[in-house]
Amino acid sequence: MGSRISTRRLIGSALLASAIIGFALLSNTSGPRHVIASNTDDLLKALASKDSDGDGLLDWEESLYGTDPQNQHSIDATLTDAEAVAQGKVSIAAPKAATSTPEAVAGEDVPVPDPASGSFTEHFADFLFTEYASRIAGTNPSDAEKKRVITDIVSAFSENTDKFFVSRYTFNSLTVSTDADLTTYVGAVESLFTQKGTGLDTSDPTTLISAAIENDDAAAKEKLIVFARFYASLANALAKTTVPSSVADAHLALVQSFDRFSIALAAIGHVDADPLISLAVLPLFDSEPSAATDALGKIVTIFTRAKGTPQSGEPGYILRSLSVQTENL
Repeated sequence: MGSRISTRRLIGSALLASAIIGFALLSNTSGPRHVIASNTDDLLKALASKDSDGDGLLDWEESLYGTDPQNQHSIDATLTDAEAVAQGKVSIAAPKAATSTPEAVAGEDVPVPDPASGSFTEHFADFLFTEYASRIAGTNPSDAEKKRVITDIVSAFSENTDKFFVSRYTFNSLTVSTDADLTTYVGAVESLFTQKGTGLDTSDPTTLISAAIENDDAAAKEKLIVFARFYASLANALAKTTVPSSVADAHLALVQSFDRFSIALAAIGHVDADPLISLAVLPLFDSEPSAATDALGKIVTIFTRAKGTPQSGEPGYILRSLSVQTENL
């Protein structure tokens, strides 16, 4: 496949999610199940070429023009939306981010980019449209060429997405104490992981992402929103945990990674509402699982050096087992 490391990291995200959910899989000698339907490059191409209503205007283009990706004739009843654009009946609209506060994640407040001036959606829409128009100018690209161009553009833009997908959590969000006990802290984190994961659907997140994008699977989208709520809730609870100063940096990195992962999952769950944001968050599925794994590994290393290697049933054992599983991928 065309991806260098994305498949490995998608596996990491699936394992990370599965291992967190109650940690039931830690005692399963057969290991976690992680079926990978696609890598991120394939998903980018699928989403970049998606035309839900078959009107000749891609979903992400409909976002740019303000047309309805579910209605072939949202501008003129006698013309498809693509024909309306070609005839100049509609021009680029102010991008809209319908996912601003999805009802499905209300209560956990999964943040998504603001559609206002200077927002992520506006910057990405401008970059995508300008680059796309420039690269296909004077040509009649095939579907395969269009997919390649869009994938290249999104990959280029993804290098700058960090400044848009900024976690709401900062060092000031944490309660850091030089007197906090490391063993108590680790036990609290493990308890949060277990409690928050209780009752959560054990579907493979990577399979759900593929189903949502490639198969327009409504049930998969709903489950992704549930996962988004889970990660947002976990990040919020971890941010409220009293943290020893020795692990403060790693703890913040873990919180921020879960927070950003919740944003990405929510965006894919609402792919129909804002395909532009969905396109742009896909690279986060490469970076965030790795960031979470690194942060978790640092916490475990600090704990092990201070307290020794935890045994089964002792505080730290669950985190160490999870860290080992994810790092060995």
